[in-house]
Amino acid sequence: MLNDWGVHHLHLSTQPGQGGFLKRTKELLFAVFRPNDAYLIGIFKHGDWTREEVIKRMVREWPAAALALELKGVIGIYGPYPTEGERKKLRDAAINSTFEVDGCFFVPAGGLASDGTGLRTGLEVGRMFTTIETFCHEINTDPGYLNRKLAEHGINPPSTADPHFEFFPNGGYGVVERTTGIRLRLSW
Repeated sequence: MLNDWGVHHLHLSTQPGQGGFLKRTKELLFAVFRPNDAYLIGIFKHGDWTREEVIKRMVREWPAAALALELKGVIGIYGPYPTEGERKKLRDAAINSTFEVDGCFFVPAGGLASDGTGLRTGLEVGRMFTTIETFCHEINTDPGYLNRKLAEHGINPPSTADPHFEFFPNGGYGVVERTTGIRLRLSW
């Protein structure tokens, strides 16, 4: 559900459970999170992973938030619409499905890649590799690149730089020059 529709499910318990999590509940809060907003869709049951009502609420309650993407120009889809059980089979096969809401057609903003991972995840990984490749190209073709970057930030470069890629604890990733401990953020 998270990969496909971008919807998180949160158990509604205050009792400790296994592995640092809270005890699981039958009732779940379905929500979408954006950097500055939380969209609380509703309370559903465990197993309601393909309920069309989830997408309908996302579209109707927050039309400007693009929690689902409208397929502009689509005026109808041939054949019967999939049932919830059929949608589960489609999701299990990593096949994206459309939804009709009030005469308009939508696809979830997440979407599945053919391996079942989220399309956004694949795009972000691709962007990360491109960013890292660009950085590596810079330091390999211009030996003074890293030293200039450090100097731009008022840091005296070490005689021998020791850069390492890291994911940063507060988000994003970049290069840590281990001699100085300086972090150069490549992306959030």
